[in-house]
Amino acid sequence: MTSITPVKPIIFYDGSCPLCSKEINHYQRLDYKQKVEWLDLTTNTDRLAAYGIEYTTAMARLHGIDASGTQISGVAAFLLIWDNLNYYHYLAKIIRVLMLEKPLEIVYQRFAKWRFKRQSAEQCEGNCRIPPSSLE
Repeated sequence: MTSITPVKPIIFYDGSCPLCSKEINHYQRLDYKQKVEWLDLTTNTDRLAAYGIEYTTAMARLHGIDASGTQISGVAAFLLIWDNLNYYHYLAKIIRVLMLEKPLEIVYQRFAKWRFKRQSAEQCEGNCRIPPSSLE
């Protein structure tokens, strides 16, 4: 972990994934106050490294850095996004009040594993192997 504290929350997303890009583009359009720094991890590997995040790990799950400099991933990263967007902040509050973070994390983990395998297979054209540790 690093001691770098961002000026605003950072979200690292997979810009090479059409599904991820479409969702992040939606969030970026809503972020008209530019409360979040959106970084395509495929073109910002130096920033990943600055926060001690391995590229493969970041490809396997959505990662973010909150305003205090804490690294988060998965559902926590989505909550970070939603906390900073009009209307979506209500969704984040509802999820927290109903204590849905853990069940949603289980669902997200399964989806992320499927997406990562699919994305990696497309990028490798079946000629490489995904490191098992990146799917945990």
